[in-house]
Amino acid sequence: MTTDPSGPDPKSLWMEQDKEPDAVSLEQIHALIRRYDRRARRAVVAIPAILIAAGFVGGQLWIKAHDWIGYALALALVLGEAATFYIVWRMLYQPRDPAEPAGVYLHRKLLRRLDYLKGRWLLAAAPLLPALVLAQYVALAAGHRPLWLGLSPSLMVIACVAFIRLAGRGRQRRVRALIDELEALMGR
Repeated sequence: MTTDPSGPDPKSLWMEQDKEPDAVSLEQIHALIRRYDRRARRAVVAIPAILIAAGFVGGQLWIKAHDWIGYALALALVLGEAATFYIVWRMLYQPRDPAEPAGVYLHRKLLRRLDYLKGRWLLAAAPLLPALVLAQYVALAAGHRPLWLGLSPSLMVIACVAFIRLAGRGRQRRVRALIDELEALMGR
């Protein structure tokens, strides 16, 4: 048999084709899921420890309170912390349908994490607003102090929110890159 020399070279045709993405293996997806679930397992230790510390601070505020505003501040702090960490717990632990493919679960989990990194985490901090308002009132009503010292609770919260937003930008880029990689590997 002779080859037809007038046609295009098969090797050149093959080299000109677009490269197909590597098929993602199930083990790669499970490794990513384990990595993200590790963070959630660390929260099992961190959240109760922070709640105990918040309860201690709330107890100290309760003991030192002399009026109803002090008692309300202690109660608002403890209840706000408990509600915030319940919301955080719900953010970290997403139920997984046993019939759901691992890639779809990971994609959903990464998209949710990206939403929270973009600012949705502020909803978790919303139960702390009553305690912040009361702390700000107590700080301003404390007497003859400089204004910046009276505004210290609000200034600390603003500084914390700004720091978290700036630190979250790098995480947003990494999570977005993982989502893009996973979508490419899954053929979406």
